Amino acid sequence: TYTLSAEGLRMDMAVTHLGIAEMPFGFAVHPYFSKQGDADRVHMNVPVRRVYVTDEDLIPTGEIREMPAAERPDHWASVESLSLDNVFRGMSEDQEAEVQWAHFRLHLRASDCYRNVVVFTPHNRPGFCIEPQTCSTNSINLYSRGLLDESGLLILQPGQVFTSWVDYRIEDREAE
Repeated sequence: TYTLSAEGLRMDMAVTHLGIAEMPFGFAVHPYFSKQGDADRVHMNVPVRRVYVTDEDLIPTGEIREMPAAERPDHWASVESLSLDNVFRGMSEDQEAEVQWAHFRLHLRASDCYRNVVVFTPHNRPGFCIEPQTCSTNSINLYSRGLLDESGLLILQPGQVFTSWVDYRIEDREAE
């Protein structure tokens, strides 16, 4: 269910397992935000410090490590100053990611199941992404290797229902 209001957009999701065997799955939201022509003036603050180590193809290996402070998106860095295509770990419902443009700020919150977030800041495109995810990229392979927590893969039993939400709230900065 999508709810659009003057403050922003809220998405409420439900997955109902109607099958007869357990069902592994993950859920992610992939918004793409505009740099509005000047990525140096767009700043983000995503409160994550740990990152999944990747192989040469940017596929998470299952190892999670602390990321050096200068490379993290948790300190109001300009989108242009970051070069990220990473899965980060450590989001929770009581935290929010934020993006600041010249005249407005976006606040992104999600239910606790979205403990991972992909931050993608390509320099050759007009936008960037902050993607809440329940699991890591490569989660099925990580899970099959016994990395259950690292994978973040969700398992529903027959008849179970998974619910979650993602909320985008807009704050008008010109009114201040």
